[in-house]
Amino acid sequence: SLSNTDYTGWHSKGFVSVLRSLEYLHRTARVLHCDIRPANILASKLNEFCIVDFGYAVHLEETTEHDTYVRSNYVGTPKYSPQEHLERGLGNGPYVYSPATDLESFVKTVYMCMLSNQARHKITFLARGDSAADIPKVKSWWDDIFKNDPFASAMIKCARSRDYQGLVNVLQNHLAKFLHAFDAV
Repeated sequence: SLSNTDYTGWHSKGFVSVLRSLEYLHRTARVLHCDIRPANILASKLNEFCIVDFGYAVHLEETTEHDTYVRSNYVGTPKYSPQEHLERGLGNGPYVYSPATDLESFVKTVYMCMLSNQARHKITFLARGDSAADIPKVKSWWDDIFKNDPFASAMIKCARSRDYQGLVNVLQNHLAKFLHAFDAV
């Protein structure tokens, strides 16, 4: 899974591949995954990617208004959950799931993959058990990221508006700059 991957020298093709898979799930198969996170994305040595663990997934009916699904109970992984779910806290449903919530979890996954091990450790420490007590700290951490990091801000704006191509563009532009800076070191 991506949670056990070294991202040094990685490029945007992998993330774009996962994003295109999500786009297919949402627009064609009409499926919401509801738990996008590094552990649910498998990567092969050949840079082939696969979204796995559809245990929380839901199929949207053709008549579903606005492509949303409402659950009374929380599902997912708090560190990667949409901010609106973190605002509610665990056990304070209902929770609305949509392509935008999957995309926000994808943005958080990408961002976590780009962080250094030290920064990843910080957010892991903030949400050790993913308990209800950890949620305000995790939400605050992500709020700061989305406010202060232009890359994260651009990605989250695209995710919330369900702009798949915009996300592709942000990923490709940012990761090209990131890898160029990495190569220069």
